[in-house]
Amino acid sequence: MSGAALGLGIFALLFGAAMAALTLHPRLPERQRDQRTEDIVRLAVGMIVVMTSLLLGILTGSVKASFDAMDGSVRRLASEVVLLDRALHLYGPPAAEARALLRRYAEATREDTWPQGGAPIRLENHATGELLNEVERAVLALPAAEEAQRALKRGALRRLRGVEQQRWTIIEGSGATLSAPFLAILVGWLTLIFASFGYNAPPNRTVVVTLLLCTASIAAAMFLIIELDRPFRGLLAVSDEPLRRALEHMRR
Repeated sequence: MSGAALGLGIFALLFGAAMAALTLHPRLPERQRDQRTEDIVRLAVGMIVVMTSLLLGILTGSVKASFDAMDGSVRRLASEVVLLDRALHLYGPPAAEARALLRRYAEATREDTWPQGGAPIRLENHATGELLNEVERAVLALPAAEEAQRALKRGALRRLRGVEQQRWTIIEGSGATLSAPFLAILVGWLTLIFASFGYNAPPNRTVVVTLLLCTASIAAAMFLIIELDRPFRGLLAVSDEPLRRALEHMRR
């Protein structure tokens, strides 16, 4: 399910809970609406509010750090690809095949990670990985009769290892880290909190508008968390600009 759909679902659940409590509160028996009961409700929900606030803060920081790390991995992959292409360019005509294979690999990686037309993402595409293996075989087959050639070949192999490392870093770090039970518990806490707001609030237009804005804000925060947890999908996906610029350099 998309982050937008989950965010709208959370908004509907929280606002519905608040409105249900606001509507039902006047109909409760008098003994369930006295001051002591309301005080206990406030104290109990206050504990949940503290825990939820801490959890939301930690969760936001965690998914933002993970998103930034993935963005950094994409940038490092693009840099390693450009530097490897440069080393092969300096090697000369014998490295033309390796350079062509490297360009094909970079193009395939971009197509796999940012597919067009709604196609599925295929980060661990066997055919793309085989292209990288072909690049390695082509580099290993380069003649190295002179010291300059040997130095360039060693540098190219070192850059190739960097490309492989960043490729697997992106593959292993691209999955969602938020589990469904964890998200369900968090949304359950938020539902209790907003139901308590409706229980303690007088039924008037100002309260309804305030609860509407608050639930919209919390739902927007949850939407951002869910989107950041999916670095290559949704509205806040990691940009393909570094790899696109790398391909432009390689085609010159």
